[in-house]
Amino acid sequence: MKVFASDFDNTLFFHDKDKGYIRKEDIEKIESFQSKGNLFGLCTGRALFDVFFDAKNIIDFDFYILVSGALILDKHYHILHKAVIPFPVIRDMYWHFKTKYHYSPLFVTEDNFCCIQKKIFDVETKIYQSIDEMSHLEFIGISYVLDSLEASAAVCRELNEVFGHTMTGYQNSTSVDIVFKGNSKGTGIDFIKNHLKTNKIYGIGDSYNDLPMLRTVDVAFTFPSAPRPVREQTDYLVDGIAQALDIITEQKD
Repeated sequence: MKVFASDFDNTLFFHDKDKGYIRKEDIEKIESFQSKGNLFGLCTGRALFDVFFDAKNIIDFDFYILVSGALILDKHYHILHKAVIPFPVIRDMYWHFKTKYHYSPLFVTEDNFCCIQKKIFDVETKIYQSIDEMSHLEFIGISYVLDSLEASAAVCRELNEVFGHTMTGYQNSTSVDIVFKGNSKGTGIDFIKNHLKTNKIYGIGDSYNDLPMLRTVDVAFTFPSAPRPVREQTDYLVDGIAQALDIITEQKD
């Protein structure tokens, strides 16, 4: 049995203006891979409801590493791991970046996106009027969406310097994804590896927040267009998931 973990955005799911799609050749290759008794799962910064918005009934995932490792589910959506960020730290972080830069984050629970006063993205979002109005919620992730790589890198550094005792931020292109300390796509890979009792796991990703995953998997893939730090952590450069699955199908366990 071979186990393959894939990032979602710009790795499996691609954006074309206002539309999104999964390549037909990837879908067919994943189905063929699974039909041979192999497992194909996700390792993404997205939450489950957000994945379902774009991929439900298209691919039957065998496991879900979600919200940068803060939430891990099995094939049947049973929770295997969940890490909640303490609300007092969230409140302090919110006021730190709100006061200093006027930045407002996107909050993530198991079931919803949440924002304060206005939406960050044009997706279904619960709107609250203040941070204290959200104190009863369990947040597993937070994201700041910035306007440049430089801005996201700066916020990520500051987040980890000021709040790194409780939270960790991962740069994801022009956004910063934040989870409870000790969680990452890499810890998610380790968890699934132990849970499935497999001695080898493959992975593919395209961006900075995939680095913990790519460093942890046994064989790593990315694209020629990926940033240099990402390419330097991989074993193969491929044009897509279909090609990566072809390569590992030919390898011995």
